[in-house]
Amino acid sequence: GRTVAPIDVKGIDAGNSQVRLGQALAAPEYLKTDPDRAELYQQSERLARLNGLGMHDTFTPTPAEFRIDPKYVPDRATIA
Repeated sequence: GRTVAPIDVKGIDAGNSQVRLGQALAAPEYLKTDPDRAELYQQSERLARLNGLGMHDTFTPTPAEFRIDPKYVPDRATIA
């Protein structure tokens, strides 16, 4: 029921900046009406993951995974 909308600050997409730095996750399901922005966010998240930025330097479940099982901790042997 909450509003989800992109925010630009002086022409810079604030949401993408957070995703690119590993401080947020891409959520393309909220960007169905803006496929270009959804693709940009997903690419930014992939790069942040590959470079181990922000939350991607350790195991972090997605919000959907957390809602299913908030106490889940993976076996250390399964984490790259």
